[in-house]
Amino acid sequence: TIDNTATASGTAANGTSVTDTGTASVGIARAPGINIEKSTNGQDADSSSGPVLLVGSTATWTYTVTNTGNTTLYNVLVTDDVIGTIGTIASVAPGDTAVLSTTGTVIAGQYANTGTASVADLFAGTVSDSDPSHYFGADPSLSIDKVTIDQNGNVGDSLGVLAGSDVTWQYTVTNTGNVAIGNIVVDDDQLSGVDDPVYVSGDTNKNGLLDLSEAWVYTATGTAIDNTTGTNVAKYTNTGTATGTFTDDAGTTANVSDSDDSAYYVLDPGYVTNSSLFDFGDIFNLIFTPAFQYGSNMYKLSDSNPGQFYYNTFFDAADPDGDPMTDDAGTVTIDVPYPFVTQGANPIHWYTGVTVDDSSGAISFDPGTAAGSQASTFTIGDYTDTNGDGVVGFGDTYTVTVSGLPTDGFVYLNMHMDFSLEKTAPWLRSGENALNDVILSYDDIMEFMNFMFDSSVNGSSDTISNDNIFKNIRGIGGLVTFDGTDSSGNSLSFGLENQSILFTKAGDTSVIEQALTDADGWFFGTGVAKGKQQDYDVWWDVNANGIIDGGDQQQTVTLGGKIKFAEADWTLDQVTGYDPSTGDYLVDDFMLI
Repeated sequence: TIDNTATASGTAANGTSVTDTGTASVGIARAPGINIEKSTNGQDADSSSGPVLLVGSTATWTYTVTNTGNTTLYNVLVTDDVIGTIGTIASVAPGDTAVLSTTGTVIAGQYANTGTASVADLFAGTVSDSDPSHYFGADPSLSIDKVTIDQNGNVGDSLGVLAGSDVTWQYTVTNTGNVAIGNIVVDDDQLSGVDDPVYVSGDTNKNGLLDLSEAWVYTATGTAIDNTTGTNVAKYTNTGTATGTFTDDAGTTANVSDSDDSAYYVLDPGYVTNSSLFDFGDIFNLIFTPAFQYGSNMYKLSDSNPGQFYYNTFFDAADPDGDPMTDDAGTVTIDVPYPFVTQGANPIHWYTGVTVDDSSGAISFDPGTAAGSQASTFTIGDYTDTNGDGVVGFGDTYTVTVSGLPTDGFVYLNMHMDFSLEKTAPWLRSGENALNDVILSYDDIMEFMNFMFDSSVNGSSDTISNDNIFKNIRGIGGLVTFDGTDSSGNSLSFGLENQSILFTKAGDTSVIEQALTDADGWFFGTGVAKGKQQDYDVWWDVNANGIIDGGDQQQTVTLGGKIKFAEADWTLDQVTGYDPSTGDYLVDDFMLI
């Protein structure tokens, strides 16, 4: 209630003052009222985005409760729809305020929560008010992608290049966070000063900030350096780093960065590789297997390992021989040593770029799509006496002229070849040498002869030597080889290692002996044919389970008595699980397809 008093006063005609007073009490209805204002880091932020705060920093929420009614409020409950209960205010008199606060860790992206103040009034029921607040969690980050560009414009991370050629590095910086980033700087660990990467493009709105939709491009240039240290390829690696900053509304600055490296390989002008373009080194195997039908100690040259070869040369097309006084642009000659011959109907290909892989400890080449080819083929019968010793044989060469090549830029040229004396017999073993029997018209194959491949490209010679491998002579032996093409249609030939071979008596499935093929694909069993002549079954245990079952491949041979050696060979046309990029090896189990 409200008590009030009314007073009336005046002056009578005779000049006397008169007055009177009346009192009354008036009843007033209760009107409880409440208001809450919620703020984030001091900002009301009723609508998004609110203050921008760095992820991981602290957000402080303040809840200001005011009694807007005419009666004292008791036990006012303050809650948050995300956090839960904030606290209880014991009492708030009309017109007074009370403040509660809490904190939390900023998370990425747009964040919103609502504070509510409520009180139960005996007469008016629940009285409450709510207020939202927002913040945006800034999560700044960036990414840099560094690549190498060769003189032909090929782009990659492991390009093969020529010593002294121009190299460009491109650095692409993108925003991988959720806020724009300033103060972008790109550095390279191998460059400094005037050679530092320079900005090219990307800031589309010219605001100096790396916005979310932008990709900023920087470039640097240099010259390919030949820093070879005892190997036949020089790998050069440099690392690009992008840095930037972001400052939030609380004045806190975050520094962000990312790095990426790229490499190039300075190539020698010439290499001999296997059929997978893998540099196998300086030694290759010639595999001789018994050929006793020609007499004791006679052998057949069954295979080579690698089974096929490539001669590879890399050069500047404008001047392959490095002599400015000659005009040889577009033409290269290749000198092939006896008895190597071309493999396939189209053995010569050239390319305008190559990627190098050294993950296995040696290098291999991936040229991509050929820019051109030449169908120049020759056989062993095409050799002539080029060294002047009066005979055609080891020491002679065959020269192939390749024309129609590009006349400028980087060129990779290769020729696919085979060792042509494979499958010839008989050869007489003398120590580790294979001597020419009267049946053959070839020179003796001495251990560790040198075969030099060369071309008109300056410095492109590469020499390999043979290691004669004579396989065991008493028992059952043979080769398991792959002879076919890879997924790109390139011819491949190599021995299959660690294949299980089982031996049984003919018509029986009881295993007498098991053998595994070696690195050349050769197997040999010595535990059979101890006595009289009889037939044996030789099984290629395809699933390598050690028993005769479905899918195993079988051949029957005769051994014993006067027959001291029997041979069983298998050749696959296709193999699954073969990865040409790893060289002449199976990377996993294989199966016939």
